Amino acid sequence: MLARAMRKAKYPLESLQKVRDAKVDEATSALGKAVSERESAERERARAEAIRLEQQRRAEVLRTGERLALQEGQLTVADLARHDAWEFGVGAEASRLARAEEAAKSRQDEALGTEQKAREALASKKADADVVAKDKARFVDQQNKRALAHEEETAEEAWRPKRA
Repeated sequence: MLARAMRKAKYPLESLQKVRDAKVDEATSALGKAVSERESAERERARAEAIRLEQQRRAEVLRTGERLALQEGQLTVADLARHDAWEFGVGAEASRLARAEEAAKSRQDEALGTEQKAREALASKKADADVVAKDKARFVDQQNKRALAHEEETAEEAWRPKRA
């Protein structure tokens, strides 16, 4: 008589695999958010630097004009006093812009650190998920081998001469 077909066994760590896959998805999402925050911080720093450089360029253009006017004797004492006050204001503005640029650079560095941590967390979560995936592959392979052995045994029984 033919033996009944073997039932396929359910993978015992299926729920663990789902949990780890979900953690990989969460870590991937967190990495995406960290990357976009870093990119935003980079753009903010670049903007702050461009503003600071433009302010320096404009101030230098005005200084050059003032120097030429001074060399040609076109400036009065009042003009020189206004120039000193203007220089003070330009210095204060340059300091403010440098602080803003430094703050943007700090945010960029912080975002880069957060991104690196997110990359490391994702790598760890993927490694955890891969352990379960490899175990499942071994489990499925064992089940397939058992099923094949069972089929071969069943086939041998079916073709074996029957003794009366």
